[in-house]
Amino acid sequence: MLKKQNLQAIKRKIDELKNSVKRFDEIGIKVLGDAVLNHHCAHYRNQNGIWNIFGGPLNWDDRAVVADDPHFQ
Repeated sequence: MLKKQNLQAIKRKIDELKNSVKRFDEIGIKVLGDAVLNHHCAHYRNQNGIWNIFGGPLNWDDRAVVADDPHFQ
């Protein structure tokens, strides 16, 4: 459970980010955001001992992850 102090700290960081973006915008610098979705470590190894089988809600196996890269086969 999040404590009130933690929520306040998160809000301060969000406000700090918003203010920074606003200041950059005022001087003509555009700020871009980037996110890596579904970026996590594999749960299991495949038959070759490579960690490239993911558990959880998607259950991706090694065919779905960099299937054409020999380093991950």
